[in-house]
Amino acid sequence: MLPLIDVFTANDEVAMMHFRLRLHAPIATRTIILESNLTHTGQPKPLYMRNALTVDEIKRHAITLVNVPFTEDEYRRGNCSSSRAGRCTWVFEAAQRRYVNHLLQQIVDDVSQTSGAGDALVHVSDLDELLDVEALATERIADCVSPTLRSFVYGERCPATYPAWARSVLFRIGSGWLNRTINIQGPARFQLRKQARACPPSKKWLGWHFGNFMDTPHIVNKLNSFAHKYDGFIQQMLKDKDIEAAVERRVRNCIDVRGRK
Repeated sequence: MLPLIDVFTANDEVAMMHFRLRLHAPIATRTIILESNLTHTGQPKPLYMRNALTVDEIKRHAITLVNVPFTEDEYRRGNCSSSRAGRCTWVFEAAQRRYVNHLLQQIVDDVSQTSGAGDALVHVSDLDELLDVEALATERIADCVSPTLRSFVYGERCPATYPAWARSVLFRIGSGWLNRTINIQGPARFQLRKQARACPPSKKWLGWHFGNFMDTPHIVNKLNSFAHKYDGFIQQMLKDKDIEAAVERRVRNCIDVRGRK
């Protein structure tokens, strides 16, 4: 099996980060964690991942920590205190994904030009999109797949059977897939999470997706900081007089943030 370069974005899910590092350790030879000192709604935040990792963990898992930079123009357009709140939330997420694309091209070039480096797989995902190491060992990847993941809304009690979750990207450096696809689509349009045609879903289960596998305060913090904050169904939840109680009612009954069972 080819070695894995594990690349993921993160907010404040420290427990999930530690779990992922242990889960992927048998195959991951390098881990790149991308976070920012701003939420997708433009609010300052600590660098949770950086602060939670020890020197030993960084060395053991070959971790590179990246604080995603933003330009002055992106700061201005992403000012969510303005009257444009609702549109501004996507400025930072889009900027982050563009930065990831650029970083990945650098990784591919570095591996390709390093004598004796050989080939490798690169998994690009959100923190809560996890790979099944045993299943992956039997998967032949010629160029790229979007791993089909068993999806859970909160924890194992709340499986989401439809639609199938396949939004992360797992590609082979030696295939030239990344640069070839970027050249076809154009750098301005290319988004790794929108590659359904260029990077089809795997035919078998290759892992798990836990959308809100965290305690109640962390779920509330996510609702207040992620790019969907100004969507109508989230705004309705946030107006509840006791938002934590509202979240816990949904968790107990396996009802997602959109109100779906």
